[in-house]
This record gives sequence, C-alpha cells and structure tokens, in this order.
Amino acid sequence: MFINWMQFLLFALAPFAGDRAYAAAPTCTLTATPINFPLYDSSVAVTATGTVTVSCSSGNPAYTVSLGPSSGSNSVNPRALKHQTVPDTLTYTIRTPATTQGTPAGALWGDGTLGTIVVTERFRLSAVLTMTGDIPAGQDMTYGLYADSITATVTP
Repeated sequence: MFINWMQFLLFALAPFAGDRAYAAAPTCTLTATPINFPLYDSSVAVTATGTVTVSCSSGNPAYTVSLGPSSGSNSVNPRALKHQTVPDTLTYTIRTPATTQGTPAGALWGDGTLGTIVVTERFRLSAVLTMTGDIPAGQDMTYGLYADSITATVTP
C-alpha cells in the first residue's frame, strides 16, 4: 500500500516539478482581403494575390491557417470560380506565401487534404500572409463575372 501511495504522490506532483514553462494558447483573430483576378483570356494564365492577416494575443505564437473548400467546387484542389448566371466554372489554385516560418513557399494552400498543406507560423504573433491565386490558361469559358468563397481558419 505504501508503494501505491508513493506512486500517486509522484504523479500528482509531476506537473509542478522541474523548470517547465506552461504557456496558454494565444487567442487569435483573422481578417482577409480577397483575391481579385484580372480579366481572363484563355490563352494566358492569370495570377493575383490577396491576404490573410492573423493577430494573436501574447503567449506561444504557434498557429496554423487553413483554407477550406471552394464553394464553387466543394474542394480544396482544384478550386472553382462559378459564373454568376450560367453553370460554367474556371478552376484555380491558391499557393502559400514565401513569408511564413515553417511552410514551404508556393505549395498548394488548403486544409491538408488533396495535396494541399496548411500554413504554419511559429514565431510571429501577427502576420500578413499573401495568398497567390492562379487560373491556368486554356479553359473554355463564357464571358461574365465569376466568383467563389472560401473560409480561412486560424488554429492556435
């Protein structure tokens, strides 16, 4: 019985032993500016940028930012811009920025599925992350306005 009580005492005191620092996860907010593609001509690929801005409270500045599925394709790869009046779509991708700590630049940015990765930031409490959107050349399309929406999520 004495041994069991001693084991309990060691396990009960273990969280307070040593010089470990326990930091609370930061609280983060996220804002975004959309990717606004220029006019598309099917003979030329189109690239445009938008931003995701993350601001976290003090604490351990490690978080990930994921981009959810496209409303136009219900997928993270490929994504699709939908025409506003006819059922046409233009496929596109979003690539990761070069300014993160721990994420390869130019990788497909998504939710970690279908060949995409999430952006990992390890050292900055605040960051402006550039999203680079690419519409490949060679897509047949109807003239008009195309749009899509995605959800960005920050996870401390």
